[in-house]
Amino acid sequence: MKKMKWLLAILMIAMTLAACTTQTVTEIPAQEEIDTVPTEATEEPVEATATEAEEPVEETEVVEEPIDYFEDKAIIEYAQGFTVEYFDNYKIVEVLTPWDFSEETFKYVLVQRGTEAPEGIENVDAVVEIPIETIIPLSTTFIPFIEINHQMDTIVAVSDGTYISNETVLKKFADGELPAVGYGATVDVETILNLEPDIIMANGYGFPDYDTHPVLIDAGLTTIINGDYMESTPLGRAEWGKFIALFYNTEKTANEFFSQTVENYNEIVALAADVENKPTVFFNTAWEGTWYMPGGNSYLSLMVQDAGGDYLWKDDPSTGSLYLSFEEVIEVAGENAEIWLHPGGFSFSIADVLLSDERYGEFNALQNGMLYNNNAKLSAMGGNDYFESGVAYPDVILADLFSIFHPDLMPDHELQYYMKLD
Repeated sequence: MKKMKWLLAILMIAMTLAACTTQTVTEIPAQEEIDTVPTEATEEPVEATATEAEEPVEETEVVEEPIDYFEDKAIIEYAQGFTVEYFDNYKIVEVLTPWDFSEETFKYVLVQRGTEAPEGIENVDAVVEIPIETIIPLSTTFIPFIEINHQMDTIVAVSDGTYISNETVLKKFADGELPAVGYGATVDVETILNLEPDIIMANGYGFPDYDTHPVLIDAGLTTIINGDYMESTPLGRAEWGKFIALFYNTEKTANEFFSQTVENYNEIVALAADVENKPTVFFNTAWEGTWYMPGGNSYLSLMVQDAGGDYLWKDDPSTGSLYLSFEEVIEVAGENAEIWLHPGGFSFSIADVLLSDERYGEFNALQNGMLYNNNAKLSAMGGNDYFESGVAYPDVILADLFSIFHPDLMPDHELQYYMKLD
């Protein structure tokens, strides 16, 4: 009986323990819930391969494209005395024939204002920041091109107002706005230093007494040599307008103007090519016993031939002047020349020519009244515009000559630079 009670006690204790113990039962989710529940990885992650790994991004330097500051470029077609090369922010300009028999050339580096000048360029005579803002032109031949490029306000001085024809410059000179600084070895360096021009532009001649540039360069002034007068063709001289435009960045204006000049000039050349009768021509008068006659390859000889004339010294090979005696000239031109051009700068009538030397009356051209002088456009100060703006307008001079040689083919033309002497 005791044994039975003990067994029942043990059974009761076991049932009590079973009632106090709870078991957690997890419900099985529906299938749609399984699809949306992320599965926890049961394996260790696999290390990414080299192709799958995200490579580090290197910082690359941004290279800016160079800026071409000179969209409009000068193209040289006729001038032989200078060249230009263009780079992104600068130009290299070389003057090849600054004066006769020169072994020296000049190289200028023109740098766009506000940019860095290049390094390592050899034999540079001057570095100029462009566009320039001030200039002193020491030759009247530079002035018309400055005007064509619409830069007259940049002129701050002139060499001498006496020989200038441009009305704008003359007025400023008369009003005291433009000082005269002279020329040659006696140029007024002090005045120029006070004006602080960006550049002074001058011709060179190879003679110390006449050259201005050595004195200016020694004073530390930026001096540019212009060799326009060395060109042997009219269009070659006129193209030096592009040389001046290089310093203003006005190549577009210069190109357009020169293209029109060439077109006008060639139209007259085409007309002259068809003429059959070409009048014989000669130039100038004697000066202190010497008659300076243009050489057969000079620009004056070429203009006569382009205008349909027969220049009596056309077969001479020189580009400069011939030094002849009165007797040598009258032997060739006395009876043979039909037209006499440039018979003395101060001659305004046939009487003026005879007053300088009565022997001129022996020339048939004078006897026939066929004298034409190039002094139709004189300034109040005495400047002759033929030697000033005429350099920029060879087409107008050629039209004058063609109308003189062949008046029936150009009857409505009014002479601009020439006048007939009565």
